[in-house]
Amino acid sequence: MAAFEGTWTRRAKARVGRVLKDKWKLEKLLGVGGTAAVYLARHRNGQRVAVKVLHADFSEDSELRRRFVREGYIANKVQHPAAVAVMDDDVDDEGSAFLVMELLEGETVEERWKRHQRKLPPREVLVIAAQTLDVLEAAHAVKVVHRDIKPENLFLTREGKVKVLDFGIARLRESMSRIQVTQTGVAVGTPAYMAPEQARGRNELVDGRTDLWGLGATMYTLLTGRLVHEAATGNEQLLAAMLRPAPSLAGAMADPHRAPPALVEIVDRALAFEMADRYENAAAMRNAVHAAYRATVGQELPSVARLVVPLSLPDLEEAGGHLGWEKTRLDSAMLPLPRRVGLALRARWRTVATVAMGLATVLLVLLTWSVAKNAPSPAPHAAVGAPPPLPPPPAPTTSSPVAVAQPPALAAAPSSASPASAADPVAAKPAKDPRAGRARPAAPRPQPAAAGGDDDPGPIRK
Repeated sequence: MAAFEGTWTRRAKARVGRVLKDKWKLEKLLGVGGTAAVYLARHRNGQRVAVKVLHADFSEDSELRRRFVREGYIANKVQHPAAVAVMDDDVDDEGSAFLVMELLEGETVEERWKRHQRKLPPREVLVIAAQTLDVLEAAHAVKVVHRDIKPENLFLTREGKVKVLDFGIARLRESMSRIQVTQTGVAVGTPAYMAPEQARGRNELVDGRTDLWGLGATMYTLLTGRLVHEAATGNEQLLAAMLRPAPSLAGAMADPHRAPPALVEIVDRALAFEMADRYENAAAMRNAVHAAYRATVGQELPSVARLVVPLSLPDLEEAGGHLGWEKTRLDSAMLPLPRRVGLALRARWRTVATVAMGLATVLLVLLTWSVAKNAPSPAPHAAVGAPPPLPPPPAPTTSSPVAVAQPPALAAAPSSASPASAADPVAAKPAKDPRAGRARPAAPRPQPAAAGGDDDPGPIRK
């Protein structure tokens, strides 16, 4: 069997990248089971789906191929939102039958149960049971019996809704007189969750109450962490299911506070050995579940329970798969509720703080720019130590009767940094007046007159 599984896996991986019937491109292998491989696929219009391809070895058997395709028709016949819809079915170029189904994001109840140390609180178990019974009521109304209700076939979406998987072995009672798909005397299902009549192969007795037994066994396992009939092998489990009544839930619960009387009564009645002692139908059991929820929680059971925290979009490189339904990483969901709430609040406040800091930075930049734009331009400063500029000479007036002769241009005076000033120490410092006892300014040294005629006034003397 292991050799077959290795061959199936290799063939399944080799199929990635192919396009089925010119419209479904297989993008990623999600999982390989005993009868089929499941892929994440994309339609040519961009829609993502799950494609379940029957192994080529089984597709060669026309009876198995018809039975495989019947799975889609039975699921669609239920016509319930929680029954996974099948959108297409066909045969690929290699002769393998395939089904196209909706792609779900979340986890199975079994996976959630394992993450929570193999025990779920009564509140969650009641919610899961109520939503499952809604689907079973719709299926039984159209004479469809699932016959394989177990934690692995119950899927929790990221919105907290329960989806019932795998109607592939269900029996369509209205067609049993014409097509005998499952032969009498052959047990079909999972031994640990088989009702007594199912384990004995009495397929003519199987009806909706068989599914109620499977749901009761599922609730028993989710609450206690144990199977109804513990055994070393599947055959021993089958034998125990045939001959032994199920133990009471009250005795299997380690903590008496985790076993409300109303919940114990529901599970024990669903697991009754005789079919007549069980609930007569799914609606009756669902009413009992709602009553137990009110007695246990103190409020009405919600139509949609938020059992799974909102998840990030799946990482396609790391996501696994189960029977054609994509799984997502649930790292945050593995934490206790108070811790998850604290992380969520901290993340939200971190986001608010980041946005506030960004806005403050933008406002500061705008304010700085506005102040710099509106500030007056500074007046030009004169050089340090330079004398103030002289006022311009008055312009001559044409109305004056006397013409004023303009003095000729003066020769440029030597600067204070001229060589003569630097070499003459007397000119560099003031002379001391002995009469006044204080320093007096040194007399200016005569400067040569600039060549310019008799009109040159020469140096100014006091």
